[in-house]
Amino acid sequence: ASDAEVITHDISSAFLWSELDDDQEVYMQLPKLLSEGGVDAPGEYNNCGAGKGHGKCARLKRALYGLPSAGRLFMQALNKFFYSLNDGADSKCRATVSDRCVYR
Repeated sequence: ASDAEVITHDISSAFLWSELDDDQEVYMQLPKLLSEGGVDAPGEYNNCGAGKGHGKCARLKRALYGLPSAGRLFMQALNKFFYSLNDGADSKCRATVSDRCVYR
């Protein structure tokens, strides 16, 4: 048996912390209350909001819940953070082999 201490944390709005790559173009339809602040959809998305009367959208800079890549992007950001804590050969924090979401 090990006497290792187990610490858990919950990261509020975790998926919203991840930035999208510059080459990833993801647009979302704006709700009517925000449509005046949006932009006209680029040509390939010109039917954004069709039938809803506003046709305005916004390009995402960060991931949102429901975006297929949101979980992967968050884990990449989390790994980058934990590995930034390492100082060369003396690795202070790294993912375990058995579960890549558990760090030691």
